[in-house]
Amino acid sequence: MSILLAVAAILSLWHFLYEGIIAPSIRLHLRNRLFVLRDELRQAKIDGISKADETAFWFVHDGINNFLNRLPSLTLGMVKTLDNEYESNESLKHLMDKHLVAIKNSSDPRIHNAFTKANSIIESAIITNMGGWFIYLIPIAIMVLTMKRLSNLTSELIVAPAKDVERLIPPYMQA
Repeated sequence: MSILLAVAAILSLWHFLYEGIIAPSIRLHLRNRLFVLRDELRQAKIDGISKADETAFWFVHDGINNFLNRLPSLTLGMVKTLDNEYESNESLKHLMDKHLVAIKNSSDPRIHNAFTKANSIIESAIITNMGGWFIYLIPIAIMVLTMKRLSNLTSELIVAPAKDVERLIPPYMQA
C-alpha cells in the first residue's frame, strides 16, 4: 500500500510540475515562435507579394492570429471535434478546402514556409498539451505491448511438441 501511495505521490508531483510549470513555458515559447512567424509573413507583405498571393497571405496571417491565444486549448478532444465538424458541415468543409487550395496555389515560398511552420508549431502545442498525461499512458502502453507479446508466446507454447513442453515446464505437483 505504501508503494502505491508513493507512486501516486510521484505521479501527482509530475502532473503538477508539468501542467503548472513545464507546459506553460513550452506554450509561451511556441507562442513567441508564432509571433516571429507572423512578423516574417508581414515583412513579406511589406517587401511585396503578388496580387494573386494576397488571399493566401491573409488566410495564413489570420490563421496564425487565431492560434496566438488558443495554444492551451489545443487538445486531442478539440482536434476530434474539429474533424467531426469538418466531416459533417459541408459549407465549412468547402470553405476550408478552398482556403487550402489558395495557399497551395500560392507562388510565394514565404507563404508556404509560414504555413508549414505554423502547422508544425500547432502540432507541437497539441503534443505539449498531452504531455502531462504521457506518464499515465506509458504503463498502459507497456501493458498492451506485454500482453501482445504474451499472446504470441502462448501461441508458440500451444503448438510446441509435448516433449519440449515437458522439458521446459514441469507438470504441477500438488503437495
